[in-house]
Amino acid sequence: MAALSRLGRWVLPVVVLALGVAGAVMLVRLRPEVAAAPAVERVWNVRAVEVRPGTVQPVIRHYGRLEAARSVSLAPAVGGRVIEVAPQLAEGALVEAGTVLLRIDPFPYEQRLAELRAQRRQQEAGLAQLAAEREATVRQLDLARRQLDLAEQELERQKSLVARRVTSPRAAEEAERQVLARREALVQLERQLAVLDTQREGMEAALAALDAAIARARRDLEDTVLKAPERGIVSAVRVAVGDELAARAQVGRLYPLAALELAFSLTEEEYGRLLQDGLIGRGVRALWQLGGREVVLAARIARTVGEVDPKTGGIGLRAPLAEIPDPAVVRPGAFVTVEVPDRAYEGAVRLPRGAVYGEDTVYAIEEGRLVPRRVRVVAREGATLVVSGEIHDGDIILTTRLPEAGPGVRVEIVPEETS
Repeated sequence: MAALSRLGRWVLPVVVLALGVAGAVMLVRLRPEVAAAPAVERVWNVRAVEVRPGTVQPVIRHYGRLEAARSVSLAPAVGGRVIEVAPQLAEGALVEAGTVLLRIDPFPYEQRLAELRAQRRQQEAGLAQLAAEREATVRQLDLARRQLDLAEQELERQKSLVARRVTSPRAAEEAERQVLARREALVQLERQLAVLDTQREGMEAALAALDAAIARARRDLEDTVLKAPERGIVSAVRVAVGDELAARAQVGRLYPLAALELAFSLTEEEYGRLLQDGLIGRGVRALWQLGGREVVLAARIARTVGEVDPKTGGIGLRAPLAEIPDPAVVRPGAFVTVEVPDRAYEGAVRLPRGAVYGEDTVYAIEEGRLVPRRVRVVAREGATLVVSGEIHDGDIILTTRLPEAGPGVRVEIVPEETS
């Protein structure tokens, strides 16, 4: 009995487990069939733009500076004591050409000019006296020639008389001595006239030297007044009333407005592209943000700088300003945004950077699905790309950056948000 009891305790759980498994199998086989739900295709909300290919001329933008191609040293040509400094001779002042900036005590230069003029009057008086002496000598020379002619005639007459034995030889000898005396007097007068002519040449040369000295003295007197040589901006002023200045001592600098130019750089790619399309003479403009005001400056590229920047690889350019709309505010050293018109591209469109996938693909939207188009990026304008390629007039191009973008992806265009 005990053995049967132990067998029953072991068999009963097995039977119960088997019955449970059999019931579960029956339930699975007898459950009703449920139809699978069809897969739903996802539609992506996107933004797009209608394009019309045409001629596009991008604008290259770089930062630059307003610089002066040259500066002028403000330095009086003569030295002396400063007796006046004009208010315009101040840091940052805008001056017009001819503006009086500084005066040096003119007294020493006025005295020098007066002395030279007095010397000239003395020299003129000496020349007048010499001219009178020469005129008298010329008259004496004419008289001496006539006297010599008469003496020679008398000598011939006496010789004729001696030959006819009308007079003694002593009379002929006396006539010959008179001829010799007249000739010697004539030679002396000719020598005197030559000396007078030499003296006249020396005095005339001295007079010319005095004239040159007077001209220099007059210029020195004029140079005691320092004037602005041209229109420009004053800088680096260091002078005050009472200062003793040496000749050509610099008292400041002037940046001529006519010498102001834009200094900026282009990348090698941009430089090479514009070089083929005409770089020198190309018009550019600069934008200077002056507080809440924007100052626009027009210029034209005139030259490249000597070396390529070793840090950036950029090629420096200089563009003199065509005009200055407000000289009172324009200053060298200002940082500006320079806009350079790029070459023109035919059959191109502008698209946001996110519209281009990889390097050469955009997606057109046709009947609600994406269709890839091959393009080529020809230029960049900040966050905008200029592309050309398989784009046609009226195409709707995807502009939303969609990670799931691919051929046939279904999309729905949503309008742009308006504020």
